[in-house]
Amino acid sequence: MSIMSFRILLVEDDPGHAALVLRSLRRSGQFQVHHVIAIREAYRYLQTNHIDLMISDERLPDGEGQCFLQNNTVPDGFPVIVLIAQDYEEMVPQMIRTGAMDCVLKTKECLLTMGDIAERAIRHWSDLVLKERAQQALRDSEWRFRTLAEFTSDWIYWEDMDGKIVYVSPSCKEITGYSPKKFQANPNLLSEMIFPEDRITWQEHRHQTSHCDVGERLSFRICTKDGRICWIEHACRPITGQEGEFLGYRVCNRDITARMEAEKKLRAEHDFNTAILDTLKSIVIVLDDQGRFVQCNKYCEIISGYTAQELNGKSLLDLMIPLEERGFVEKRFQTLIEGYQEVDGENQWISKMGKRRLIYWSNSVLRRPDGTVEYIIGTGMDITEIRLSEELQQQIFRYAPDIMAIVNFDGSVRYVNPAVTSILGWPPEEFFNKQWVEYVHPEDRQRSLSIVNSLRSRQSSIKFEHRFRHQDGNYRWMSWTLIPIASNPKVFIAIGFDITNQLLSEEQQRRHEQEIMHASRLSQIGEMASSIAHELSQPLSAISATITAALEMVRASKNAIDPDMIEALHEANGQAIRAGDVIRRVRNFVRSWTLKSSTVNMNELIQESIAFIRKDLEIHTIRLEFQEQPEIPMVFVDPIQIQQVILNLIRNAMDAIEEENSTKREIRIGLLHENHQVIVSVSDTGTGIRPGLEEKIFDSFYTTKRKGLGLGLSLSRRIIENHGGKLRIQPNPESGVIFFFNLPVERREK
Repeated sequence: MSIMSFRILLVEDDPGHAALVLRSLRRSGQFQVHHVIAIREAYRYLQTNHIDLMISDERLPDGEGQCFLQNNTVPDGFPVIVLIAQDYEEMVPQMIRTGAMDCVLKTKECLLTMGDIAERAIRHWSDLVLKERAQQALRDSEWRFRTLAEFTSDWIYWEDMDGKIVYVSPSCKEITGYSPKKFQANPNLLSEMIFPEDRITWQEHRHQTSHCDVGERLSFRICTKDGRICWIEHACRPITGQEGEFLGYRVCNRDITARMEAEKKLRAEHDFNTAILDTLKSIVIVLDDQGRFVQCNKYCEIISGYTAQELNGKSLLDLMIPLEERGFVEKRFQTLIEGYQEVDGENQWISKMGKRRLIYWSNSVLRRPDGTVEYIIGTGMDITEIRLSEELQQQIFRYAPDIMAIVNFDGSVRYVNPAVTSILGWPPEEFFNKQWVEYVHPEDRQRSLSIVNSLRSRQSSIKFEHRFRHQDGNYRWMSWTLIPIASNPKVFIAIGFDITNQLLSEEQQRRHEQEIMHASRLSQIGEMASSIAHELSQPLSAISATITAALEMVRASKNAIDPDMIEALHEANGQAIRAGDVIRRVRNFVRSWTLKSSTVNMNELIQESIAFIRKDLEIHTIRLEFQEQPEIPMVFVDPIQIQQVILNLIRNAMDAIEEENSTKREIRIGLLHENHQVIVSVSDTGTGIRPGLEEKIFDSFYTTKRKGLGLGLSLSRRIIENHGGKLRIQPNPESGVIFFFNLPVERREK
């Protein structure tokens, strides 16, 4: 509102003073001034005109200017400025108390500032008018407010614009223990009662309301007069007058202790139920009657990848069900809506990451009293891995090369896989609901039944072998592993494979080993006989020569000789010659053995030799290294004798390693082709050999072992030499020695 709209009535009989006032007011051009010189003229003007300010001299011809102050009240009157002579300056306080807006001394300096004084007076009066109207509206509203507040159980109070509590309802004493007068006497009493932890929130709320903002509802705790903890719900609203002016606050405090306790118990119960649901390794969801998520447990969040907040209100069908399955899932949902209490089934879920999970559902309905569906509760189990495991098991059973069967302990067969056809010739259906023992060899039945019965009391598997009838009527040796099933004590799993060929191979290997051992013994005997014959032939020749010489001496002698002596010498000489012939025949017999040679692959021959001695290597924790050489040509040798040499060299290496007790327990077999010769080497990390004994160790009956005969290396050298090769020895640069021998690539027995 502009100051130019205000009208001023000047009541002054002194022309000089009036001129100064008019000059000051009109100088700004902001006031419309009407000048009169007497009281009665002023009253006549006031009867027909509205003014915003009166400036009146205190002494007028027809009375005193303070008469205008009588009955001049806010907001119905107008402000009055009284002009006072310097001699009556002591009248100023009385004029102010009587109702004057201001008093101005009638000096030139003061009168010339009347424009500013008038402007301040008008503004101040305008503020007083607004305040008075607001207070009147407050008093009117307070009366209505008090009438309602007296009959409510809420604690209600009224706070004016200055923070003074105007009214407090009686319920405050019932809630806090303090009377209304206590709160009116101490406006900060409520703040003092609030818990320290809640005061920051309270102060922020007060700060909002101090700026005339409508504060939100606020809950806090107070400590009552008798020490009780009470929860208060606080709400305040600004009070405005008819023209929107701010008058104060209306406050309502409600005791919500009982409600908070109930909510606390409800939260505890909800948290308890939620904790139980979250511990379940099953999906739990709650849907409304439109199929939208209402609630879910933690496991649902894990499987789906969505949080509960992300799922809330979303459609299960649209969010997580594949397009190809939505039809029958929706049909299942409608079945529940139409009246079925429980419906089970399985379907795919698409997680947030796009992965598919197979879920088996048990669904139930929670209905309202009128029978309509309120919620659908689904409990789901993620069977993705179970189904994959089942499919994997089926694939394993179906395509396993061994026979796999599920067998009842009563002897009947529940299931057998197709491998039974390829192994035993029978189709799988041959065994269904039949006694498996009927197919077992009669001599093996009782033992097999005893083994199966012992499985009942075991937690681990059992392995055994028996003969089982083939479809062609022959019996095949089968190796079985029986596995108990803890979850189903009525059945067990049987896994079997045909070991007939394995047993035949083992028998052939055993015979081959016996042949090698027999040949080795014969060779040693032959070597021993040859050595003995060699050692005896010389003394026998010497004996025969000596006897012959004796006979010649007897014949040349001139003395008479007893004929019996001559006959005895002839007999002795004949026996010596006969013994020599026997020894020569033994030597010729040993030398006359022929080689049973054939074309041999040395890679295979070495591998067979290693197989014979592998168990001994494992027992002594010795590592044997051999790398096959595919380019090695064939050799024409006696395989039994060459294997005998290889085994002898490997055993010598093992003995040397055991004697050395070395941490590096290793034997290496080398194979190479060089200058039309196949060279085989056997190196060890054993004790080695003393210098100078490199040739001595090949002599018959010479040995460095405590229990050796000293024939192995001499025999091995003779065998190799008989094949056109040589057996040598040299030190191993690492430790131990290296034996190596060569065999011609092409050699045929003549």
